[in-house]
Amino acid sequence: MALVQRPRFGTVGQPIGAETNMYSVSLEPDFRIQVYSAVWDPEVDSVGLKRRMLEQNATEILNRLGAPDGSVLLFQGMNVYVREATNRNVTIQLPRANEEAPQVIQLAFQRSLNFDPRGLSQEETQYLNVALKRAMGALHLQMIGRHSFMTEMVSDTAARDVREGVLNVGGGYVLLPGFFSSTLQLGGALYIQLDCTHRILHNRTLLDVLKERQNNSNLSMDRLAPAINEEFQGRRIITSYASGPAGNRDRKLYRIDEIDFGQSPSTTFTDKADREWTIAQYFQTTYNIALEPNQPLVICRERK
Repeated sequence: MALVQRPRFGTVGQPIGAETNMYSVSLEPDFRIQVYSAVWDPEVDSVGLKRRMLEQNATEILNRLGAPDGSVLLFQGMNVYVREATNRNVTIQLPRANEEAPQVIQLAFQRSLNFDPRGLSQEETQYLNVALKRAMGALHLQMIGRHSFMTEMVSDTAARDVREGVLNVGGGYVLLPGFFSSTLQLGGALYIQLDCTHRILHNRTLLDVLKERQNNSNLSMDRLAPAINEEFQGRRIITSYASGPAGNRDRKLYRIDEIDFGQSPSTTFTDKADREWTIAQYFQTTYNIALEPNQPLVICRERK
């Protein structure tokens, strides 16, 4: 029995015009990107700190790699991407604050990305998404989760006309506008997809709310702590600090698993390089943030 094939176009009805939120993108002829692996000695735990070190020393690194003037260095957490670099292996030594030994970064050439629009690889698509994220950062949008938001609208230092762009939805909450962006390959052509999205934010910090709960309660901490954990467990929070280079800094989105009132910023931990830190020292070094002495520890367990 022969299968009846569906025709490409219908034969009845009226054709209509339609528009999409996808915008055509064209790449320069012979557009290529060199991919370098990066080895850190001593090891650096924070991806944000790695990105900041690379960004702060981008000019020196690009010169050592033999990249032409106007080149941009992109880092996606593991590899470094540079256009038209000529040197294959480079070792960079960077001074470290309060440390005698320098930070050593070894960059080794891995492969080239050629960007054939008729068939992009997964890594080439990933690079374009990283570059798009960088462009969104240049427009002063910050990543929260997987989307870019106009976080300056809820900044205390934002101008009045910027803050007025936030919609107050009542109950101490605001509606923050943003965008979902992605690169797509359709029919041998390359497109950028843009969708509007929003996120509802509380206009107070978690620390402010916890202080209020403690000040307004007559319960001992042995009884108050379980009640607070029951109330806040599973809620999502957004960091007030951001990581990454200036103009392209991200805020992190976490799910609260536990609020530990027995821990404080003076609690110590050991990183992958076997260095001991207090939480206060780590935040001061990584994010330039001074924590309050007695604020509790918010535990957010990693999920796979």
